[in-house]
Amino acid sequence: LTDSFVKGSYGGTGEKLSDAILEKIRVKAGGKLWLAGGVSAANAEEIIDRYSPELLDASSSLESAPGKKDHEKMRLFIGKVKGNIS
Repeated sequence: LTDSFVKGSYGGTGEKLSDAILEKIRVKAGGKLWLAGGVSAANAEEIIDRYSPELLDASSSLESAPGKKDHEKMRLFIGKVKGNIS
């Protein structure tokens, strides 16, 4: 699992790793990338197209408040992952 890191913060920062780092990790892992950090409905399709990850963790980007899932954000994210919502 590859995740971003922000010193002094605990999860849900919305920061993503650079494309160069993600590509190096993807190659080193033999293409088996699990990705967290900065994943949302806004960039899910791009991430899937570019890196073909096995797993995406978009937990905090799908919340309306810390720990409170937002059904509309979840619907949009799932639709983007499935490729049927623009």
